[in-house]
This record gives sequence, structure tokens and C-alpha cells, in this order.
Amino acid sequence: MRKLNKTNCVINAVTKMKMKINILSIYFMLALVAGLCFSCSDDSKDVSNGQTMLYGSITTRASVYQDAEGDKELIKTWWIVFVNSSNKIAAIINRDDYKDYVVERDGFTLELANDTYDVYSFANIDKSTIEGLTGVGSLTVGGTMPDLSAVEYQINDLIANGTLKEDLSVFIPMTGKETITATGGRLEEDFEVIRMVAKVEFVFRNSCKIRTVTIKDLTFGPINEGNVLLMPDYSTLGLDTETNPVVPVVIATQTLSFTLPNPALDPNSHSIESYTHSFYIRESLAESHITKHFSIKMHIIRDEKPEELVYTMTEKDYTGINRNDYLLIPITFTDYFVDINVNCYPPIGGYPAVMVDKKPDEFYCTFSTGGAIEIQPVVKDAYTETDLNPSQYEYEILEINDPNELFSNDTESHVGKLPSIDPITGEIVGELNPKKTGTADIYIHVSIPTDPSHPEVRQEYWRRIYIIKKP
Repeated sequence: MRKLNKTNCVINAVTKMKMKINILSIYFMLALVAGLCFSCSDDSKDVSNGQTMLYGSITTRASVYQDAEGDKELIKTWWIVFVNSSNKIAAIINRDDYKDYVVERDGFTLELANDTYDVYSFANIDKSTIEGLTGVGSLTVGGTMPDLSAVEYQINDLIANGTLKEDLSVFIPMTGKETITATGGRLEEDFEVIRMVAKVEFVFRNSCKIRTVTIKDLTFGPINEGNVLLMPDYSTLGLDTETNPVVPVVIATQTLSFTLPNPALDPNSHSIESYTHSFYIRESLAESHITKHFSIKMHIIRDEKPEELVYTMTEKDYTGINRNDYLLIPITFTDYFVDINVNCYPPIGGYPAVMVDKKPDEFYCTFSTGGAIEIQPVVKDAYTETDLNPSQYEYEILEINDPNELFSNDTESHVGKLPSIDPITGEIVGELNPKKTGTADIYIHVSIPTDPSHPEVRQEYWRRIYIIKKP
């Protein structure tokens, strides 16, 4: 299970016909008592006859989010194929329809000849569909089982990327495969099916002290398009060792865009779930994005002024989304903004150190002399007018443009040094050549975790610092 909120899709058994289930439970208990009376003789008979009685269950992969809803995420229909060691279909069992309810798990019994079996499980996907994908005709008992390892499925044609949870009109198709060995007697096995899509859910909270935030729209990506493999790749889906998915080589990527119903989040409401937005996507990799991570962009209105905010999923565990994943992304709106502190150390008798002009996304620092400079990007709380501790955020230099060679080294005075981040102080330090004039710029990226309990979700800022050297 991936850490924090990247987990498998949530499941809950939905049982709407409770009276029917209770009656079935009574019959089951009677059958169980009868089975106990004859269990010893039945098991020994199975062994002597070279047969195994399989008590099986088809089940969806569970997760810790047992309170989530969504009937379409559960099992409506299912069928299972048992393939013996000769690659012949030994048995096919199925449950066509649950009529008025769906389930998380369903049990069955089957008598099998002692052997090793590959077991293919399917839920919410017709047998005829699988037969069409393989191109080998009907799957029948006694027939040869085709190789499904490279078969692809057009999941986007059934559930388009970005389908909202409330708009999902079909049951999510699920598949699974495992190998069992029947050696006689009684065998109990669960056969797991895994959903072909993932679910993404945003939870928005407003921690601004006095300002209401209205969300206008949201974009999320990159998301892969095209087919998915029909069967799960278990090398990437270990419950405790999940890794990025394997996707078909030829893929396109898209950015999902959502126009939200302008939800207005009250100030200082970070302790409650203010607004959620949930949708389904196919398994995807973030490789095509410049950051190699999934990017979240929003337009909001705060204090009647439009703003654009960018967040990313920064941890290495969030560079890919597997089928069946449940990615819960908390977005917290804060009062933070990025500022800079600038110091200049001109030679003795020099001119005033620096003049700073601040704009929303840019800073202009004008110097009248050469010498050492120090620039410290800082994150401030606009409400309290205090600086965050430098340990609460990170920043990096993305690029430096110096066409006028303001930071070039003067061979006579040895003055001039290109800006870099000091590993001890964390400041951007450089040295201006007193003989040069013109403009240079430093492009920085500031990353701030806005929710201490979810450090993988970060708000991102990009700022350009212009260095102007006058004669």
C-alpha cells in the first residue's frame, strides 16, 4: 500500500435486499452444520478419488477507506475460468446478475481434479467481450486458453478520463489472475479482481484567516490516453510494494480540465471538509510533465481578485497512478505569499546599496555599485505579517540569465561571481562586477507544504528576480 492517501479504490458491500440475505444466511448455516457432520468422510473421499473440493470467493481488492460510497465500484456480475496444467479450460463458473444489489465478495464451490490451475477472474465485463479481444472464438470447457498477457482493453471508450463519480453510468470492469494447486481434500481460496481505473479525489479546505476563497476551475495532469492491459501487472501492484504502472509504449497524454460550480469556501474552515471533487482516470505516468510529477492548477477568487495557484504531488511515490488506486489529494488555501530580502555590501564609500520594486510575480533589484549581494527568498503569512521558518519551505534556482555579464569576474580586482545558493545560510549569494551595467535575472522555484499531515502535496511558486546594475 502506498503511503499516505494513495491507496486502492474503496469498496463496501452494498446489500439492499437484507431480508433475502438473512434467509440465505440461515440456509448457509444449515448447510455448514451438515457439512461439518460429513467433512471428514468427504475430504477423505476427495483425496482417494483424486479430486479437490474448492470453496472459493471472488472479491475486490480492499483498502482502509471502508466508509466510501460508490455502487459502480463493486461487483454486479462475474465469471471465472479454471485452466489446467495442459492449458485446457477445466471449468467456467459465473454469476450473471445480482438483480437489485451489488457485492464486495461472493462465494462458490467447485469440484476440481487434482492439478495446478491458472485462474482468470472477471467482474462487470462480459465473456463475449473477452472472446472478442482474444480473437480465438468461444471460451469453452475443454478448449485451449489463449494468452491474455498482452491483450489490451479500450477502457477510455467505456469510462472516459475525468468521468465524475456522480456521472459514472457503468460498473467498473475488473480482472484478476492467480495460480492454485489442488492436491485433494478441501481447498479455500479468494480470487481477487482489480478495477481497471483509478479514482482521484480532491478535498479543498480554506485556512485563510479572514478571506473567502471561490474556486473557478481545476486542471490535473498529465493523464495517459489509449488502451490498458486487460490483465493486471502484479509486478507493480504489490500491496506493500506498489510501483509505477506499465503502460503501452505508444500513448498520448492529456490534461483534464474541470469547471467547478464556483464553491465559496468560508475563511478559517481548514478543520472541516469544505468541498470535494472526485473522478476516474486510467493508469498513468507523469513522465511527460517537466517536473516528472502530476500538476494541479486552479483559478480562484480571493478578496475579489483573481489568482492562479499551482500545486504538485512531489514525493517519488506519486510519479505514477495504477489501476485501482485511490488518490486522495488535500488542497489547502493559505495566506502565504513569496517575498525577498536583499542585502548588498558595496565597497567603503559606495552608493546606497539597493532599491527593490515588488510586483506579483517579479522583483526588481537596482544596484548602483558592485560588490557582494545576498538574496533570501522568504514565505510570509499575509495575515500575521510574519515569516515562515526556512525549514517550512524549499526553493531552488532554475536558471540565471546574464547577457550583460554583470556577474563576470574582473581579472584585475577579482570582483564578480555568478549567484548560487549558499549551502550553509540558504541565501542566494553572488558578486556584481563594478565595471558592468545592464540587467540580469534569476528564476527561482519555491515549494511549500500547506498541510503538515500531507507533505507530498505542495503549493508551488515561480518568481523571477531582476538584477539591474546602473552606471
